[in-house]
Amino acid sequence: MTLPIIVREKIKLHEPILCSALLTDEEIELTLNKWIHLLHEHNIHIVFNQTPINVREQYDYLANSFFKMELPPHPTEMHFCFMYDRVTDELPGD
Repeated sequence: MTLPIIVREKIKLHEPILCSALLTDEEIELTLNKWIHLLHEHNIHIVFNQTPINVREQYDYLANSFFKMELPPHPTEMHFCFMYDRVTDELPGD
């Protein structure tokens, strides 16, 4: 069992995370793909439930929330699975 650990520390992401406003859509997509690959290498899986897909929103979520999340004590081989599903204030139509 490991001690509680922040996601960013677990995946050893030491590089600075730039504000998404400073990056092009292509840079966002490349970075996001790299991050998701790094998460998978450390048994952390995230699914984004979005239509249409918004890579800038995904980048911001990982950078500003997800990477700061603390994982509970766990065996090193344990997998974590998460789903991102944005909640809107829209009420269903009549």
